[in-house]
Amino acid sequence: MKQKMIRVLGICLTVVALAGCGSAGPSPAETAALAAAPIPAGKARVTLTRPGTLVYSGVPATVTLNGAKVADIASGGSAIIDVPAGENVLAVSARHM
Repeated sequence: MKQKMIRVLGICLTVVALAGCGSAGPSPAETAALAAAPIPAGKARVTLTRPGTLVYSGVPATVTLNGAKVADIASGGSAIIDVPAGENVLAVSARHM
């Protein structure tokens, strides 16, 4: 009985540890480089930050701009997006795979 409990606990810990492995998004170096770059003429810079909570933690938040996918944000991650001047539609969704 004790061995079975240890095995189940080990499986649960492995699943929790691997939950973030499938997440996507820019590396911290890429994010820092874009943040430091000058904003192109006729554009605005938008920074999106996702809290690092357990809710949907294994599922990336997909960001679309005017219907086109522009980023995936992992739990606790962020994305910086340069958007064109004028009216835009920015949407964020997270769906189980």
